[in-house]
Amino acid sequence: MKFSIVNNLSGSSKQAYRIAGWQATDYELAIIRTKQKHKHVRRFQGAGNLGVSPSSLATWACRQTHPIPYVKIGRAVRYRKADLDDFLERNLHQVEAASMATSASVFAYAQGKGAV
Repeated sequence: MKFSIVNNLSGSSKQAYRIAGWQATDYELAIIRTKQKHKHVRRFQGAGNLGVSPSSLATWACRQTHPIPYVKIGRAVRYRKADLDDFLERNLHQVEAASMATSASVFAYAQGKGAV
């Protein structure tokens, strides 16, 4: 069954999606979202999502420095989009307001403007 998605799936399920000329039910939307969540991307696409070079992903896989699961079929390497998103979430660092103020003071001092 061929279908075309009119809008991005990041919005609510109330958005209009067109599947063969009719709107999808919530169940059908859940299936589409699941398929997109488990979508496999090529190494250069995964690198683009992470903001690193494809060779960095290859090095990380070879040296096992960052545990990002991948699928290898012959020479082809594929990453699940969900695994890349999980990697970003695991490496998210929160910045506290106090450290931001300190950073602003250091930056102002370095610029020759004195303390803020």
